[in-house]
Amino acid sequence: MSLRFKVLAKGSKSLYLDTYWNGSRHYEFLRMYLIPERDEQDRLTNQATLKAANVIKAQRTRELILSQAGLAPPGSGMPLMEWLLQCQKEAEEAAK
Repeated sequence: MSLRFKVLAKGSKSLYLDTYWNGSRHYEFLRMYLIPERDEQDRLTNQATLKAANVIKAQRTRELILSQAGLAPPGSGMPLMEWLLQCQKEAEEAAK
């Protein structure tokens, strides 16, 4: 997975993730842009944007690795309390 840039007509750069996984390529445009650096504020803005894009890249990489290992990413399943209540209900029904 690579973080790449596409240069736009007005000089800014669009950020996207280029993923090659299991023989296929996938592009995910992040709707994040680097602007031409004219002053210190522009440079700081671009640094924050790149930092956020790298966080997204890390999340997507983690999701790919977990899916390859057959594990579900955190937060994608049933909440623990709900699962415990369901187990308790099933145990009570089985005891009848």
